[in-house]
Amino acid sequence: MGHRESLEHKAERRRHWGEAAKREYARLIGTAKTIADGIPFGQPILVGHHSEARARRDQKRIESNMSAGVEAHRRTENHEAKADGIERQLDTSIFNDDPDAIETLLTRIARRTAELERCKEINAAIRREMKKGEGWLDRCSLTLEEKRAVLRNAQGWDHRPVFPAYHLTNLGAAIRRDQKRIEEIRAETQQYERANGAGGILVEALADGYARVTFETFPGRQMINALKAAGFYWSRPSWIGLAERLPVECPRGTD
Repeated sequence: MGHRESLEHKAERRRHWGEAAKREYARLIGTAKTIADGIPFGQPILVGHHSEARARRDQKRIESNMSAGVEAHRRTENHEAKADGIERQLDTSIFNDDPDAIETLLTRIARRTAELERCKEINAAIRREMKKGEGWLDRCSLTLEEKRAVLRNAQGWDHRPVFPAYHLTNLGAAIRRDQKRIEEIRAETQQYERANGAGGILVEALADGYARVTFETFPGRQMINALKAAGFYWSRPSWIGLAERLPVECPRGTD
């Protein structure tokens, strides 16, 4: 199961739990309302009357159902908020095991690179045209959105109508991160292909008595638990640990 699919299942579970909590809320509040509807409006508890004990029981039942209903409503909101957060992450994130991850990253790199170059061009044009006096903004050939951005930047700490250096630096860093991720994805893909060539599981000897275990696909929870119990840790895209503690479920031969 890939990261995206795992998050989709988590969001689905949160939605399911939220619906269950919503039904519980409706049931509890409905019970409290039914009890309250059976009491005449404004009717006080008649102390000493034969109805006192029942009236006090009804009061406690109303309070307990209302309290539990409020808690169920809070759980509903919590599960729905968690599901919304996961779905926002799914909409905005690129995961290494997405089938189109590299293509999507390349598209984002191209977009950010174009933005970086355009910001540099705008800054150069502004500096050039400001030296010529009034009307400099109109002479820079900017789009309406670019003009708005420039004027917003002029309200910054140094009041300069240009894209600040940190903005350009952040764009460059984001581009480099995506480039590094592409390298990582390609390396991971090669490792998975090697695992495929080894029959689905690749065990390699590392330095200092360590071993690296790579699976072509998810090997199942039992295998993962065995690796964890043996002290192996996840280092994408493989599990690494002491070779002498390699679980019996893994082949002993190494590459």
